[in-house]
Amino acid sequence: AVFVHKDDNGKIIGAEIQGTSSFQRYKGVAAGTSDSVFAVKIGEPKKCYVFESAIDLLSFKQLANQEKINNSVLVSMAGLKPNSIKKLAESGMKMYSCVDNDEAGIKFTESNNLTACRKILEDHGVKDYNDLLKSLTPQSQQKTQTAPQKNTHSHR
Repeated sequence: AVFVHKDDNGKIIGAEIQGTSSFQRYKGVAAGTSDSVFAVKIGEPKKCYVFESAIDLLSFKQLANQEKINNSVLVSMAGLKPNSIKKLAESGMKMYSCVDNDEAGIKFTESNNLTACRKILEDHGVKDYNDLLKSLTPQSQQKTQTAPQKNTHSHR
């Protein structure tokens, strides 16, 4: 799967690439991709949800309460790349870290002073939003709403 990165004018400036075969796993970025991101804008963004991969971003979007993510931008960094979200962070948007619920993700969230969105991952015992989506039945997907909690800075 190829997730195209575009600038504000719609010009292609990079891409995130992810293999979909469980036999041969591949993740990376296309040649020439620098600090650009794959992003999905919803309304007029006032908040930003940050992910390690486009697959996690799309899984979160599928699970999310659409009203709660209205007026936001969902961003995949294709890894843990703080430089790729620097411009967004400096814009004054509220920043939510939806990276993997592992040691590296927790460290990234804390060191970049982001609000964590991992409580639902912890509650379901999964690493990321794609694992959460895969673990849910179609009926439970409709009941699950992903959004940051009021007290989102949990440490485990």
